[in-house]
Amino acid sequence: VWLTRPAGAGKTAIMGSIADECHVRGWLAGSFFISVSMTKVDRCSKQYLMPTLAYHLLQLNVAGLRAAILASIEAHPSVFDKRLDQQVAILILAPIREVLKTAATSTWPKAILVDGVDECAAD
Repeated sequence: VWLTRPAGAGKTAIMGSIADECHVRGWLAGSFFISVSMTKVDRCSKQYLMPTLAYHLLQLNVAGLRAAILASIEAHPSVFDKRLDQQVAILILAPIREVLKTAATSTWPKAILVDGVDECAAD
């Protein structure tokens, strides 16, 4: 789902509420909230987006997913220096696809939330 409105319309507040509700229901697999108003560089740079989401996936209780992500990092040690599309393929999609070969997904969390993409630094 793509949420779009003008700046100041409350998109981040809505996303925060959605994240809270997804967490309560066990649906939240990960989140990343980008904000230029944050003084920490890791909150306004796309450089940390995929590693953060991969870290969140590592924390889930999904059989085989942690091992698949770590194996993918070991097989591609320069993944963190790659473009975002390559990072998502290596850190997230390939491990999930590997685990899907042998796992049922009915109990898996279903939501990954990213907020503030329009505020992302152009690094």
